Amino acid sequence: MIARRRLTAVFLPLVLCVPLASRSQGFDYVTDEEEDLIRDAQGIEVRVPLFLKLLDNRIVALGLRERTAKEREETKKDIAKYEREAKDASKVKDAEVRAKPVNPDVYLRKYTKTELLKGYMQIIDETKDNLDDSYDRKINVRNQVEALEKFLTEQLPRLEKFEGSTGAETAAAKSAIEHSERAIEDCQNALKSLPKTLKPAR
Repeated sequence: MIARRRLTAVFLPLVLCVPLASRSQGFDYVTDEEEDLIRDAQGIEVRVPLFLKLLDNRIVALGLRERTAKEREETKKDIAKYEREAKDASKVKDAEVRAKPVNPDVYLRKYTKTELLKGYMQIIDETKDNLDDSYDRKINVRNQVEALEKFLTEQLPRLEKFEGSTGAETAAAKSAIEHSERAIEDCQNALKSLPKTLKPAR
């Protein structure tokens, strides 16, 4: 499991709105394969886009975003490949097939909607932790904060359209919406104090 860093409280606009004690349990709703990718993604400029991809995968798995034609074709290929590998593995005793975190239809298939929504919130928190840590180390994080704010703002209307079929799903969706709103506000406040990135001259 990925160790949860304690916030330095230096990057105050990005301090989470939940107690530290509740954030010390690590990832409960992120796959082992995703954690491997996160560990391999060194540098905030690489890690934040990865986090956004993992968030988008959950939006797709929840059925809240329409796939592009290219994504639909890739989905068919990924599922067919996974099924072939699973069939081959079934012939070997104690063999296990771990789906790579590429297609959410494959590797997130065993997660409930409630778990997907909880994972969505956990990844938001981890993204903010990483931004906070990078800022504390004097790394320019404005572009990454802007990217997070833009992504969460675009997904909010999708989350608001989610209709839970159980009380747990409805409660998780409500929490995810509130969580996103707080994160968006945190990003907006942070951007007020972060130095603007100079665009290269044309």
